Amino acid sequence: MNEQMIIKSINLILDKVLSLDPQKTYLLQQLNSQPLYIAINDLGLCFCFEPSEDKLIFALAKSTHSANLLTASSGTLIAMALSQHPQSYIQQGEAKFIGDMHVLECYRDFFKAIRPDLIFTLTSGQTTSLNSFLAKPLGVIKAWWMTSKERLPHELREYIQYEKELFPCKEEVEDFFSDIQLLKQDLERVTTKITRHINANGDQHD
Repeated sequence: MNEQMIIKSINLILDKVLSLDPQKTYLLQQLNSQPLYIAINDLGLCFCFEPSEDKLIFALAKSTHSANLLTASSGTLIAMALSQHPQSYIQQGEAKFIGDMHVLECYRDFFKAIRPDLIFTLTSGQTTSLNSFLAKPLGVIKAWWMTSKERLPHELREYIQYEKELFPCKEEVEDFFSDIQLLKQDLERVTTKITRHINANGDQHD
């Protein structure tokens, strides 16, 4: 998949998510038409979010010499996205921001605000287009899980027995008990012969 296809897919997802929020226009207005640039150090990528009246556009940026530029590694950016206090990464020097801090805070509030609306809409059953959009990958995941759940005990047992050799397999256990039974029979025959031999020698002495 080339860069243009990736950009197109991300913008499609953004449009789908924003279309679920009845306050979409209001939220976009809070961004004040200010773009946000994000540079990922370890990947050598720079992209931006550009808000308009009815959508948020994602695009690759050609230069990192821009206002409102957030710079960090990919791991730090993911941690910031999941953190309740993303600004702490900037304060600790793990990320760097050049520009108006208010713009960064507006984007933080923007993405936080649309998350509850997305969850509510998904659980309310009113997103036919999104449900159809997600149906195929979710169906694949469900089918994989059902198959894996059925096969997991068998595959785990085989792994423990044959790969790690922590426990003997059923055939080996049966062979072991069979050998024990044969040994018992041999021991009984030997015992019988010894007993007869002792008895025979005793009779001769008498």
